[in-house]
Amino acid sequence: MKTEQNQTLKESHLSKSEEKSLSAYDKLSDKEKIIFLAGIFDGEGSFGLWSLGKNRAKVLRCEVGTSDYDMIKRFQDFFGGIMYKKTLSNKKHKQIFKWSVKGKHALKPLKLMIPYMCTRRREKYDGVVQLIRSSSKNGSTNL
Repeated sequence: MKTEQNQTLKESHLSKSEEKSLSAYDKLSDKEKIIFLAGIFDGEGSFGLWSLGKNRAKVLRCEVGTSDYDMIKRFQDFFGGIMYKKTLSNKKHKQIFKWSVKGKHALKPLKLMIPYMCTRRREKYDGVVQLIRSSSKNGSTNL
């Protein structure tokens, strides 16, 4: 993530034409971007503990899927993780792009976005963190 100071410095080095081509999103502060992304995640995203196979440990994962490539790119640019195209099962369907982050790297975006999400998501987050702590040897949320 960029700091607000770095963002301001970056914008101050842009030419007038480059500044005009920035989207409204690009001009947001980091906190405003988190709030914006949390709203998208609240509606389109998911998170939880998933097994990576039979008899394997569960891993925290959060992801967002949408047909809007630019939106998925914003998640990757801001939080890291991976983005990929879902294979189309029907040619009549729109192409879906996904952003995903798992393991200990999934906690950071969730911690930043959760204060701006609905009660249902905050309650689920609290439950997931409690499960992680109870299954950890030292009670931490490190995965």
